[in-house]
Amino acid sequence: MEYIYRFYRKSQKKNITLHYRSHHPLRTKVEVVRNFYRTAEMSSSSPSLKEESFTIVDHLLRCNGYTNPRTFKDTIVRTGTKGNKDSVHLKLPYLSEKDLTRFIQRHNLPIRVIFTPGNKLKDIFCSSRPYDRPMCNSR
Repeated sequence: MEYIYRFYRKSQKKNITLHYRSHHPLRTKVEVVRNFYRTAEMSSSSPSLKEESFTIVDHLLRCNGYTNPRTFKDTIVRTGTKGNKDSVHLKLPYLSEKDLTRFIQRHNLPIRVIFTPGNKLKDIFCSSRPYDRPMCNSR
């Protein structure tokens, strides 16, 4: 007995996912797209159903700003000068990755950029205040 199955999304499911213009790093967007296609491929039983699943994923990604989703998933994301022993590690709070990476590559700088997460609102509002400590020392 052979089962027939394909990728499925409920009709009431909203077509919302990581938008192309979001401020996430490019590698995150590429991995999200790749995972959608990988899921569609793994959840389809035949080549024709696989193509139908890919069409569902294409529609979802086009609704979220990706113009050519199938070619976007093949984007090669290179970060800095990986493996170069002479490179300097530069820690920065998250910035627009595209501009900074292009600048570093254009000028052949031996820099590997490491983005650190910024302060979250939870950290700012829920931090313990220095004024909560007792003012007098008891002996």
